[in-house]
Amino acid sequence: MQILLHERDLLARKATLRERFQRIFPGAPFIGADITSRSGGSAAIAVHQGRTQSDYTTWRVRHDQTGLAISYFEVWQYAKIGKGGGSLHGPCLVLKKAYLHLYRSEREETEDGGKLFFFHCDPLVDHRYQAGPHLHAECAGDPWSKKHIPLCDGFNEIVLKDIDSLDAAFDRIVDMIGAEFLSLTAGGA
Repeated sequence: MQILLHERDLLARKATLRERFQRIFPGAPFIGADITSRSGGSAAIAVHQGRTQSDYTTWRVRHDQTGLAISYFEVWQYAKIGKGGGSLHGPCLVLKKAYLHLYRSEREETEDGGKLFFFHCDPLVDHRYQAGPHLHAECAGDPWSKKHIPLCDGFNEIVLKDIDSLDAAFDRIVDMIGAEFLSLTAGGA
């Protein structure tokens, strides 16, 4: 399924993503979102807490009270929209991936990188468990971390209908992370 976005709306994504993560990081230092150009006719947008490196996949937002960190990025590919593009005219993008990662920030320098859980969505992939929002239990190690645990199985047509529907699904995932992980105190249960 294709989730389309007009190029002019990519800038508005920055505000949407900032608001999404400020909900679960109240009082956190600046949370930003930037668009980076990539080769091959695509663009990426990612959240950060003051970029420190050029590779957006390494940008993190830390939650000091719990020792956890998240990263979130989207990769959008430029698409040619024909006459069947509906209300979208002009330069459009199609969502290739939306990735939300949860880490133990004190372990980022270790061999496992502090990886806990990865929430991915790969709408262009023709795989029932991979196209919609799904979970990778990175902390389980291989081969289990490569398995796709669907979070919306049976509802991909609804969730992947458009960016607003996917945003609603990711908002619920972010709220769950806030409630189940970030409500803990460092070292607490």
